[in-house]
Amino acid sequence: METNYSFDFVNLDIQGAELNALKGMGQILNNVNYIYLEVNLISIYKKCPKLHSIDLFLARKGFCRVELKLTNAFWGDAFYIRQERNTLSKYLANICQAYYWHLYASIKQIRDRFYLIRQSFRIKKQF
Repeated sequence: METNYSFDFVNLDIQGAELNALKGMGQILNNVNYIYLEVNLISIYKKCPKLHSIDLFLARKGFCRVELKLTNAFWGDAFYIRQERNTLSKYLANICQAYYWHLYASIKQIRDRFYLIRQSFRIKKQF
């Protein structure tokens, strides 16, 4: 099968299947220079990869995340650019940032659940 593609930008928003799509691109990804996709800090969809997994996969393919916009619901958009030279420190900074946001989102989820449980006990005491 001949693959003669003439694009260098990929935009993915496929409800948690972005990493699978990137992996499925195979050698086509070698011709891509820019990637814009939806990312998640928590498992919003069943078995959806988190930001740090996508960062790591794309770093191994020569991409560096240069922009990240997140919502209060712990999902958002990320923009990656292929790096010609080795920028390991930028990759590591992005991966550390992704782990930080994942940890932050997890702690916030636990705090919110605790708050709801605490509120339900207060309501039961009133009756």
